[in-house]
Amino acid sequence: MNKSEQIGDLALALAKAQGQIKGALKDANNPAYKSKYADLASVTDAIKAAFSDNDLAYVQVIHDLEAGVGVETVILHKTGQWLSNGVCVVPVTKQDAHGHGSALTYARRYSLSAASGVAPEDDDGNAAAKAPPKSRVLIQAEQAADKGIEAYKAWWTGASAQDRMTLGADTHDKLKERASKASGGLAAFKNATASDSGKREPQADESPSGQSDVVAPTYASVMSALGNATSPEALDAAADLIRSVPDKKHRDELTAAYKELRSPV
Repeated sequence: MNKSEQIGDLALALAKAQGQIKGALKDANNPAYKSKYADLASVTDAIKAAFSDNDLAYVQVIHDLEAGVGVETVILHKTGQWLSNGVCVVPVTKQDAHGHGSALTYARRYSLSAASGVAPEDDDGNAAAKAPPKSRVLIQAEQAADKGIEAYKAWWTGASAQDRMTLGADTHDKLKERASKASGGLAAFKNATASDSGKREPQADESPSGQSDVVAPTYASVMSALGNATSPEALDAAADLIRSVPDKKHRDELTAAYKELRSPV
């Protein structure tokens, strides 16, 4: 980094300016990638007022290099102090006026952004708030739940141990309720899940002992605990819960999943 002998006043002014600078809007279209980006004009607009209010200016020095086009942004203060962020080099992919012009604009934009501390932001302000894309497992599980209890039960039974761990116990419980609503009630789902172990949901005049609705959640929670274990000790602790799962088929699947996770890669 090159600089004047003293940069105290410049550093203070730049700090104040950066506190006022907003992000550069992504208002230019990139047809090749079908996306938006903050062009040189947006970066300039983002810093112009803040630099002016704090007695700052900048110049961009062009360097003709064998590796491509180089741009050095130098920030100036009214006291004469200055600070350079070095040379930003961009290769020229096409050896004509258009190729050099594109590389120069690209270098100026990135050099100025780096020197002033500007970061691009989405013009609608909502990109950061968008939910991450759903996983394949969650999409399949939701589709099955929307078709009702029997469809979700069939999906759950056919899902691999890894897919069940990916889904997680909490999501599984929510999808149980979603499936039950699609089929007309939670009791129907409890009887459907209990059928694996030969049990059914107690009726109103029957004893509630041995309620079958704990079978699937217990299995799901143990599978989730195995998947979320971050150490061999945590994995062993999760495995201790396997014996609490009533259904033997579920215990066998959990044991197989534990052995697969416990074995060295």
